[in-house]
Amino acid sequence: MTTILYEKSKKKLFKSSFGQDNEIDKMENKELKSLETTDIHEWSFYETKESACFDLRSSKDVLLQAHQRILVSTGVYINEMDSNLAGQVYSKSGIAYKNGVVVFNAPGIIDPDYKEEVKVLLMNHSEENYVIKRGDAIAQMGFVKMFKADKNIKEFDGCCCRGVKMSMIKDVERKGGFGFTGK
Repeated sequence: MTTILYEKSKKKLFKSSFGQDNEIDKMENKELKSLETTDIHEWSFYETKESACFDLRSSKDVLLQAHQRILVSTGVYINEMDSNLAGQVYSKSGIAYKNGVVVFNAPGIIDPDYKEEVKVLLMNHSEENYVIKRGDAIAQMGFVKMFKADKNIKEFDGCCCRGVKMSMIKDVERKGGFGFTGK
């Protein structure tokens, strides 16, 4: 099992013009939990000390045919992630450049409440088939802070327009991935 810790940042991003803390300041000052992943194969690593992402590797041998897209298992699970973080899955530049194989929906988003195996949607844009061996690095994953938006609805009451702030967050529990939240 791999555990990744995020330390509380010491710097402020900016203050509002009225001297009040804004939403970014509030989130910046919030202590983040540790981010814990499980890698059943124990082969996902940050390849250098300064790598921004760690490699995701294929759990199986796969033949990715020319112009085909497939979902590839990695054996990586996110056990616990702070609600203000998201995982992001990116293409490996080497296989994208040399072979035309990319993460089709890059960046693939891993929501904090997603607890299933991280899978990678790969697309082969080349005219050649691409062979993936078990253990090959197929993508890379990093983590970023996320900001939730509110929406302002403008209402006209006959003489003037006023804004009403509403939350955009639905009270729905996750029941899967890859199409769970829409078509």
